[in-house]
Amino acid sequence: LNNNKVQGTIPPCFGRFSKLEILGLTSNSIDLPFPDEAIEGWTNLKLLLLAQNLLEGPFPQSLTKLPALEELQIDSNSLTGTFPAFNRDDTPKLKVLFLELNGLTGSIPSDIFDIETLVQLNITTNFFNGSLPANIGQDFGNSNPLEVLDAGRNDLTGEIPENVYNASNMVNLVLSSNNFTGQIRSDIFTNLFQLRILALDDNGFSGPVPETLSPLSQLTTLALQENDFVGVISDSICNATVKGNARIQLRSLTIDCEEVACECCTNCGTATRPKPRGT
Repeated sequence: LNNNKVQGTIPPCFGRFSKLEILGLTSNSIDLPFPDEAIEGWTNLKLLLLAQNLLEGPFPQSLTKLPALEELQIDSNSLTGTFPAFNRDDTPKLKVLFLELNGLTGSIPSDIFDIETLVQLNITTNFFNGSLPANIGQDFGNSNPLEVLDAGRNDLTGEIPENVYNASNMVNLVLSSNNFTGQIRSDIFTNLFQLRILALDDNGFSGPVPETLSPLSQLTTLALQENDFVGVISDSICNATVKGNARIQLRSLTIDCEEVACECCTNCGTATRPKPRGT
């Protein structure tokens, strides 16, 4: 039912579809509230697509009680209130959660990162504040499956939690346009050798830029501009650029060139102090 000009709320009779596994309602005019009778019947629902609708108001918490849910895309709406109460008891199979481009506020709860199946979380362009939970990237005994964390364009503060540096499956880490501070650990590139995108731009990070890339590095984009980094970009990183070594193909490297010497950067940013969104 994606992109079919469907209007109104979900009818209660949808609760009869207890064997339903996939429901796609992207790019319609669906609105709230959702009847509890409909949601409670979706005991086998794995994939729910609700992006780009007219969902306005508090996040429907009934969606956090779907026991078989693996993926929820509810981005690009006008949802408000705090982060939805997903946890490993109610949604133990959740792999993908897209909440970006809404109006959600408050802190990010640690419960979402206790879900041992979580692979992708995108919360960019909301109004979340506070620090990132310490358990992001925690070891579940067989590493951590988290591959994508996009928390850009919020009002988050503090430093990168230590567990993030051990999230060996991380592919995209995007923390752009927040108010993060502190230094970046020197071993970030060697530990997170599967990283393809690291975007830390438009924050308050400081200190030297890490010097060493893993020989196994797959990094294609490194955005560090609009921070307070100092020093130089090392030969190790420059040799990984397309200019230096086409095998690794670090295609985009951006830094504040007035503050950090860089002979191989593809773009030069402008060092400015971060500002809260909306100012």
